[in-house]
Formats: sequence, structure tokens, C-alpha cells
Amino acid sequence: MKNAIQIIKDRASWRTFKDMDIEPEKINALRSAIEGDKTGPFGAKVRMVLVDIEAVDAEKAMKLGTYGTIEGAKVFITAAAEKKDKSLADVGYIFEEVILLCSSLGLGTCWMGVTYDKAGFSAAMNLKENEDLIAVTPVGYAVEKRRLKDKAMRVFVKSDTRHHWNMMFFEDDFTKSLNKEAAGRFEQPLECVRIGPSASNQQPWRIIKADNAFHFYLEYTPKYKFQFGQTIDIGIAMKHFELACNELGINGKWQFARPAIECGEKKYYSTYVTE
Repeated sequence: MKNAIQIIKDRASWRTFKDMDIEPEKINALRSAIEGDKTGPFGAKVRMVLVDIEAVDAEKAMKLGTYGTIEGAKVFITAAAEKKDKSLADVGYIFEEVILLCSSLGLGTCWMGVTYDKAGFSAAMNLKENEDLIAVTPVGYAVEKRRLKDKAMRVFVKSDTRHHWNMMFFEDDFTKSLNKEAAGRFEQPLECVRIGPSASNQQPWRIIKADNAFHFYLEYTPKYKFQFGQTIDIGIAMKHFELACNELGINGKWQFARPAIECGEKKYYSTYVTE
């Protein structure tokens, strides 16, 4: 993806859309991007479907509700994954690239993990028995001015606030925070992780830099009722880091051998080994 770093910086969540059709060429670009099953880094197959409300039958369209959280959207993209361990992280990794593609086309989106009619969207995408519907996003031209309800929601989840580096990034183990100077050429990839979207903006990812390797951990938020969404978040973080590294010409690959690092209640997920 060209200009991934800037696209990641510019991306924002939008819940209110103009009464304006998406051009056919952009719809075709999205259909091409989501065509066929995609396999994530953890091995689960992810299937995505573009749902045009005006193209589905009236009975199905009436069931495609978002409980008032989304207004004006005519197009949605759904993401389902086969029922496997860590499939939610695979959805985060794969679906986020589609979200960023939408942003690059000038289209607004919003990750939705719970605030939609799951039965209605499952029917619209003909969900298979071996699949779970994991996420949905509206797609369209966002309004220039956010509605009051949208502003209130952003304030509630602190959408414009991010944790500081010393809470997210570490050097060698979890006892020493990683500063930007020590991060060197990886400052931008790590910053792209820091500003990424997450469930209720909890930002649960934690990364340890150990020489040329970056170990990704998930620190679940205690008593948070949507912890499953935080597993999606680790996939988003992985995608942001990888895209930023690619743009900067930093070659690397994902590995999954847990390092011998004391991590307490944090859960290890993956390691990006760079050249």
C-alpha cells in the first residue's frame, strides 16, 4: 500500500454519512480487494462481503440495523472468519487493510464489533456454519461536521487520546520503557501502532524491542466486557507495524515462537523479525 504511514495518520472513525453514492470505480476497487478468502498470519481464513443496502431485498435491508450508531450509510463491508484459535486477530490484520484502502479512496469507515444487528448482517453475507461474523464497517462519504451524538461517543471513548510511549513500548523486557531515540528507524512504525484504532480506545497492545525483533503482547483490560475485541486490536497493530516497515524499506517477517520474557498476565501473540 502506497503512502500507508500518512493514511494511517489521517484515518478516523466516522458514524454519519452524506446521502451520496460511491462511484462505481471505487466500489469495484473495494470488491476486488475483498474478493476471495484471505488467510491471516495465524492461519484462519477471513471472508469479506460488500453489502449494498439498496441492492438487497427489502426484508433483509430492514434487518441491517446499527442501533442508531450509524446514520446515512448505504454500503457496509462485513468480515467473517472460520472458527479457529486467534481468528479474531486474523480479522484485525486483514480487515484493517481494507479500512485503510477505504481511507485512501476518500471514504469514511468505522470499526464495529458489537453495535450492529448480527443476525441481519449474517444473513446478508450468507454466513457459513463454520464461520463467525466478527466485524462490520459502514463505508461512504463522511459529513464535514460530526453530529452531536457522534461527538459524545468520541468523548466517551476518548477517541482523540492515546497512551504515551512508555505505557506501550519496551526494550528487552517489560522493566524498561523504549524511548523514540532508542527506537531509531522504527519510530514511525511504532507510532503507527500507537495511533491505531482499538475497541473503546483501550489500546491494549504492548511491544518489546529486542535487537532486531519486536514481540507483540496483548494486555487485556480488567473487567472490560468486550475483551474479544481486544484480540482484534492486536491484529490491527500488527498490520500497522508491517505496512509502515514496508513503506520505509524495512524487510521483516512474522514468527510465533514465544520468547523467554516474563510477561505476567500479558499474552504473547507474535514477533516481527527484521533484517
